[in-house]
Amino acid sequence: MINFKNIRPIGIGSYGEVNRANWKNTEHFYALKSFSNDKQTLEEIIKEIKNYSLVLEYANGGTLNTYLGKNFNDLDWDDKSRLALQLADAVGFLHDNDIVHHDLYSGNILIHQNSIKLTDFGLSKKVTEASSITSKIQGVIPYVEPKKLNDENYKLNKKSDVYSIGVLLWQISSGHEAFEDIEQDVSFILSLIKGKREKIIDGTPVKYSKLYTECWKYESNERPNMHEVILTLKKIISPEIIVDSLNELNEDNKSTYSSEKYGSISKTSKETVDINDDLDINNSLILSTISHIASLENSNIYESKLSSQNCMDVVEFENTSSSNKSDTLDQISVDMNESISVAMANNLIEYIITKHDSGITLDDQIQLLIIKKILQSDQNFNYLSDTLDQQLLIKRIWQPNQNFNNLIDWLSSNKDVLIYGWLLGLFYYYNIGVDEKEDYSIKSFELFSKAANNNYSIAQVYLAKCYYDGYGTTLDHLLAHKYYQESAKNGSIIGQFYLGNFYESVNNEKESVYWYKKATKSGNTIAKLHLANCYRLGKGTEKDEIKAFQYYETLPCKKYIPEYFRYISIIMLVNP
Repeated sequence: MINFKNIRPIGIGSYGEVNRANWKNTEHFYALKSFSNDKQTLEEIIKEIKNYSLVLEYANGGTLNTYLGKNFNDLDWDDKSRLALQLADAVGFLHDNDIVHHDLYSGNILIHQNSIKLTDFGLSKKVTEASSITSKIQGVIPYVEPKKLNDENYKLNKKSDVYSIGVLLWQISSGHEAFEDIEQDVSFILSLIKGKREKIIDGTPVKYSKLYTECWKYESNERPNMHEVILTLKKIISPEIIVDSLNELNEDNKSTYSSEKYGSISKTSKETVDINDDLDINNSLILSTISHIASLENSNIYESKLSSQNCMDVVEFENTSSSNKSDTLDQISVDMNESISVAMANNLIEYIITKHDSGITLDDQIQLLIIKKILQSDQNFNYLSDTLDQQLLIKRIWQPNQNFNNLIDWLSSNKDVLIYGWLLGLFYYYNIGVDEKEDYSIKSFELFSKAANNNYSIAQVYLAKCYYDGYGTTLDHLLAHKYYQESAKNGSIIGQFYLGNFYESVNNEKESVYWYKKATKSGNTIAKLHLANCYRLGKGTEKDEIKAFQYYETLPCKKYIPEYFRYISIIMLVNP
């Protein structure tokens, strides 16, 4: 400690204590973590050193729990959502690098200048495993995956972190720790194992509460992965940003626009739109923006100053030269286009995954659905109907559609972000908005591969299909099986169907029935059709025509039902 001055204790835990101090003669504060002289703990950190300190960045906002206690009443849902996104981004970064935190709770999350600082990753696994059970989980039980509480030998994994994130998102919504007034004894642990969870706080946006309740499901394969958590939070935030920006633009003689889409938390409450509402992104958005920008150019009153408030860059206009006004207006247009692209991309990703999980397979049908979804952004083409033929739709996507052109450019610039790289690969895969004369199969395969190898479940399904069909790569059914398995393990419903379908293709009928059942239980209609066929034919299960008929009856499209069963269905309708 001889190199530090002004040492003051700021925290204590089972591992030791944390002090705040200045480094030598500087005024910069650091946090010093000192470990107890416990033999086991010291051996896990470094051998033969009796006193050891880590020099860390000092966080002036304290822990997440402390921060929420002091500032919760000043936070609106915009602030809370951004805080949640920062946390998810940090954990997502760890997962992208195959690091599992193992110890996520509010005491390991610090706030510095309104921004999240994640601590204790890397050390947490070894140190806590060497500590006693009591010291390890005291005060953090609600954040621990229930399977670990039920089985000490259960190995924590990335989905364990997702469970903890779910509890932390609830804490951000409530302002306090989960079950803080309940004695955390053996009976409490048993109640968590049996499914006890905190109640949703009144006023919580539906999409936000749905996200954290999915995160804390008991079965890990029913939880989203961190990329899906991040995507959902971005979708919650980005529509609000666009609408807020337009509202600001429409104020008399004044325009403000935030160029930071996911900035740090503000300290003041603002009027926000309902983030439960889906925003329909279409050309009218761009047109209204351009129209108002044109009116601004004719205005005699401008304010001009650059301010940095709440870590978000805000541009305001004042009486300036024409060139300055033009530059600023150009920047607004660029930023607006980017916000629209983000919202369109997030909407498309959610839409495509939802369609797949409901039973739409990887074929021309999803291609047409994607094209229709894109063209709905064109106000001159909002009369789309299901009767339009495929060639007309494909031809239409080549006609001017500024939103989509901007989206393609934006995805190309942001393809290193896994979810957006996958979406760009999807456009290549289905030849949407690209030159049909060129072969994009290798590019598509490479983008799918990058996202799949970072555990993005829907990308794993597409990569498996590439290997199965030999699209953009050498045909390899072993690798197809591997990635179908990984997608199903990561909770992809369409992945579960394709894994079952793979097993059926290699005559492993019992396994195929197992995965068809899993996907059917989650609402996948194509899996239900295949499962009904298995019962009808006795493939992989005992033949049961009654059960087959019951499944056929619930299918939304009756044309796939065998003629004999359709006949029975008609008879039952006539003679109930």
